Amino acid sequence: MVTYCYYLIYDNIYVTLSYDKRPKLMPTAKGKTLPRIINMMQLIPITPRWTTAKILQSSLQDRGFTVTKRTVERDLVEVADLFGLVSSDSPDGYKWSYSRKRSDIFLPSISAEEALSLQLVEQHLQDFFPREVFSQLDAIFKKSKDTLVRSQLLHSWPSKIASLPHVLAFKPLNIDTGIKSLITQGILEQRKMEITYGGSDSVHLISPLGMLIRDTKLVLICYFYDYKEPRHLLFHRVNSAKLLNETFDTDFNTLKYSQTGAVGILVNAETIEVKLAVKGYVKELFKESAINASQKINNERTLPDLTTQNDWVDVSIQLPHTLELENWLMGLSDHIIVKAPEQLKARVIRRMIKSLGHYGISTE
Repeated sequence: MVTYCYYLIYDNIYVTLSYDKRPKLMPTAKGKTLPRIINMMQLIPITPRWTTAKILQSSLQDRGFTVTKRTVERDLVEVADLFGLVSSDSPDGYKWSYSRKRSDIFLPSISAEEALSLQLVEQHLQDFFPREVFSQLDAIFKKSKDTLVRSQLLHSWPSKIASLPHVLAFKPLNIDTGIKSLITQGILEQRKMEITYGGSDSVHLISPLGMLIRDTKLVLICYFYDYKEPRHLLFHRVNSAKLLNETFDTDFNTLKYSQTGAVGILVNAETIEVKLAVKGYVKELFKESAINASQKINNERTLPDLTTQNDWVDVSIQLPHTLELENWLMGLSDHIIVKAPEQLKARVIRRMIKSLGHYGISTE
């Protein structure tokens, strides 16, 4: 039991000394300078966004700090150079922001592994989101670059990783940044929009639900007018967009929707059992990976009508019947034979015959 205590004040920190315990630090009052300035710095945005001393004073009071506007102004002037703050005059008073060049100075330290992850995010996703979205992350991206430069182990890692498309390396389409921003805002705020699309001047009312990154394309999922069947639009084909004040309620989940197969342009709404005979590259592909849990490979089965029957194996898998599936089967037709179902087999054969006709080859 402590019978005598001494209290000292050192740099605004209360220190309690007792006979039978080690010195311990007591938290400072919320009116103290250091905690107040730290909280103030957390409230300042990165340019072009801004705040004022009056706004900061109100926000600090919400956090429990009793402070005058004049004190906030004095604090801002004192720390401006240290933390890379910039200011400009306005009718509402001086506007304050972090400079983009030094906007990472007040961010907490990140590890080299975290920095690597952020660099890969910036490298592979920046073409698919509005520039203003990524501009809000400039500070953390800059800090990640600086962190990697100082890492002997990981500094060269971003140059050792590349992402290749499935087929040809099409570059991301040039989408109007203003239209893209309005669409993403409509998705986030669940606000209806008026758009023109494709080569038409007709104005359409849509409810934007979500977006997909498909190869190098951005796909907008939306309702047209009051219909409740989702439609797919390509961002780069939207010619104009107007955000309305009218909102809508939805629990639409883009991830779940993409897993239904609807994104692949359904030919048949029912899931089908696709039976294939495969060889070569496709055989190895199925052996090394799986599309879903229903995939089965029969290594023992042979095809008596093929002279190189030992090269082929049977594969069965449950899939939605989509144009994407047909395109994949046709693209690898020298390694695949479609055995079932008959509708899928017939459609693939018809499309192959039609394509041969383009080369002047008759199958009659």
